[in-house]
Amino acid sequence: PVLRQDPYKVEALKFGLSEIMKGGNISDEEKRRAFGILEDMTANTPRDDWANNLFAGVAYFLLGDKDRGIEIVESNVDFGYGADVSGAVLAQLKKGKLNPETLPSEIAGQVKNLTPGKLTPQMKDKQLAEALTAYFEGLEDEAEEALESMSGTSENPVVFYALWLMNTLKNYPKSEIFDEKWNSLYNKDKEAGNQAFAEVKPLLEFYAEKQVPSAQTFLGFMYVFGFGVKEDNAEAVKWFQKAAEHGDANSQFFLGSMYADHEEAVKWLQKAIEQGHAYAQYILGLLYSIGLGVEKDYAEAVKCFTKVAEQGNVSAQFLLGNMYSVGDGVNQDYKTAYMWYFLAGLNGWDTNDKVRNLETDGWFSSAKVSPSEAREAKAEATRKYNEIRKRYGLD
Repeated sequence: PVLRQDPYKVEALKFGLSEIMKGGNISDEEKRRAFGILEDMTANTPRDDWANNLFAGVAYFLLGDKDRGIEIVESNVDFGYGADVSGAVLAQLKKGKLNPETLPSEIAGQVKNLTPGKLTPQMKDKQLAEALTAYFEGLEDEAEEALESMSGTSENPVVFYALWLMNTLKNYPKSEIFDEKWNSLYNKDKEAGNQAFAEVKPLLEFYAEKQVPSAQTFLGFMYVFGFGVKEDNAEAVKWFQKAAEHGDANSQFFLGSMYADHEEAVKWLQKAIEQGHAYAQYILGLLYSIGLGVEKDYAEAVKCFTKVAEQGNVSAQFLLGNMYSVGDGVNQDYKTAYMWYFLAGLNGWDTNDKVRNLETDGWFSSAKVSPSEAREAKAEATRKYNEIRKRYGLD
């Protein structure tokens, strides 16, 4: 893996490979060196650089790794990159009829006059196409950087949905921001939203069929809610199952959510939780609190809610306020309840009535927290609020 692809390095590698291969008779040692150069070359070649990918595919084929050569050239055709040249070469590769002496010059003459095609004919937004391709190719940091640069002006819900998926494990509060944004954009104009998701479907299917878990998760999600496709839970489960079995925490979470009222839910939620999926922990807490798929256990619910509340989950913060207020799964503790309610309020929830009820003293109610306890609870809530925001870079 590389931190950033280097197109200049590719040119140097091509020269080195050409020097090895130009003599015709290649020793075993030279072949090993050539394969090493090709591995380095493909790692540094962007998906849309179809000419260099074509070069690498042909070289693999000539060196004896025919399956790898065909795979690389076939990717050019699948994505619509230089499909005319790549398609012609692919047909020859599959028939095993390449002429090593004439093919390099023939290709070189043709590619000079061509420009890269679109990633997929269905996608209008090339920048989004390139970012998603990087994501599915394993270059998540590069993809996230590109998507975040688009997020300032984009009205495409797919941009924010992808950012949500990327942040669910590493930055829960940030993922919540993106979750709210893509929902808002989709619901604002569902026709445009469905069109946006439909445009990325061929790209998702390509990578999903190549067993890329993030693409399988993305595709499964579309089938759950009918975004750009006809709603189909069976199809969604199929893709979630594939990704979940490859360890994708988001699919494990989605699969667990779809099995709710069912013991299978807990198995998949636990797998997602083991990888740090905060929302899966929250859902498991809800299952424990109502006894769905598991025995009702308020103490376990409190444990789940506390873990995600400390990561900024406002729903869990509010529910902990309720549980400490009435003593579900914990010793009744009005001061702690006050703290969780106040923290939820800092995060945007309207908890004024809850807070007021704990500090009011009148004819029909008595104060449950003293002024000094309320001040201490507010200070603790504020400390947690600032710590969470600092930890996840939200300030």
